[in-house]
Amino acid sequence: MFVSTASSLLSMNVLAQTSQPATGAKSTNKIKLTADQKAKIKEIKQNADKQINEVLTPEQREKLKTAKAQKQIPDLNLTDDQKAKIKAIKTQSSTDVANVLTPEQKQQIQARKQQQK
Repeated sequence: MFVSTASSLLSMNVLAQTSQPATGAKSTNKIKLTADQKAKIKEIKQNADKQINEVLTPEQREKLKTAKAQKQIPDLNLTDDQKAKIKAIKTQSSTDVANVLTPEQKQQIQARKQQQK
């Protein structure tokens, strides 16, 4: 489980779909975020990452840091309690990000998810 990004999958999808110019068919899949939305989503991601780091032991944090630097997925040997806490953090951060989006932006993300299936 790649914990550093686990808490922010939705926010990463949103940030990846910002209003940067794109070419080809993928440009229709981009969503536009306001500067305020980008700032709020960034803050949500940072808070979730901080909360997850607090759940991890120092050894797990070090493993995660090393794996991130090497772009690998670490085996952190999470306990059931840690998994439950991280899942709750992920759920809350996804809800928080969704609350930042407009209904139209949410529909665009849903459509993109359907296309990826």
